[in-house]
Amino acid sequence: MSDKIGVFDSGIGGLTVLHACTEVVDGEFYYYGDNGNAPYGTRSEEEIYALTRRVFDVFFKLKVDAAVVACNTATAVCIERLRTEYPFPVVGTEPAISLAAKHCASCLLLATEATLKSERLARLLRKFPHFSVRAFAPKGLVNEIERNIFSLEKIDLSFAKTEEGEGIVLGCTHFVYLRPFFQGKVFDGNEGIALHLLSVLGNAGKGDHPQGLQGSAGKGDHPQGLQGNTGKGDHPQGLQGNTGKSIFFEREGQGKSIFSAKNAKKNICFFKNTQKCPKIVYLGPSAGHNKTIYEQMFLL
Repeated sequence: MSDKIGVFDSGIGGLTVLHACTEVVDGEFYYYGDNGNAPYGTRSEEEIYALTRRVFDVFFKLKVDAAVVACNTATAVCIERLRTEYPFPVVGTEPAISLAAKHCASCLLLATEATLKSERLARLLRKFPHFSVRAFAPKGLVNEIERNIFSLEKIDLSFAKTEEGEGIVLGCTHFVYLRPFFQGKVFDGNEGIALHLLSVLGNAGKGDHPQGLQGSAGKGDHPQGLQGNTGKGDHPQGLQGNTGKSIFFEREGQGKSIFSAKNAKKNICFFKNTQKCPKIVYLGPSAGHNKTIYEQMFLL
């Protein structure tokens, strides 16, 4: 019997996480994008918690084996409360600061207002006192992505200019859609989320990981992926030595990457799926919309 996994986001951003998870986990996925209430980043903590809890009540009734909060904002605001209130494991999403710190002298962190104001992010940054982070919340960018998902080249990213040696951390899963339009080293945590979910479920895995996390010694909430890494926390950073590319961004042995600025203009995005179409049930008022976007972006 396959695992049942709930994946939740404030809108379409979590579809990037969903795809990364389907690449390494065999199971039945339930995707709930709360598009009608996006963005979460400008809402109060109690609003974010109430909206998130409403979706988790749905996952509870579905008797999921695990749930993924594919939203940096909701993770920052209320994941601890969710973990005390629901009986299934809850995997969170946080900016890939740890990964960026391995490959850059400093970074520009792009995230929502709520994420940047959170104590959870402050705790994360305190772990890297010698790594310089410039934080910025691009006003209206989540809405721009929601409105222009099939014409992303229209979005103005002039605010994302970086200095020499500075990487870009995408601290919102919506921003991952814009990855081909940024210059330099770009980091997101989607691969790590997928690997963490795999370890939580004890799934045998598929694709490049037939034996699951071979040799992994990850512990706590932040397992760092393969080869004996023992990091802790909620934003697992994936493969040792990874330079920030997600599983679906470029992965040998699984087809040809078609995620480029040129192809994005043709409404083709991310990684060409060469595997069997995953089993996904779309929930909520925007279910049909999210299904269309996922199929356009990932299953062409």
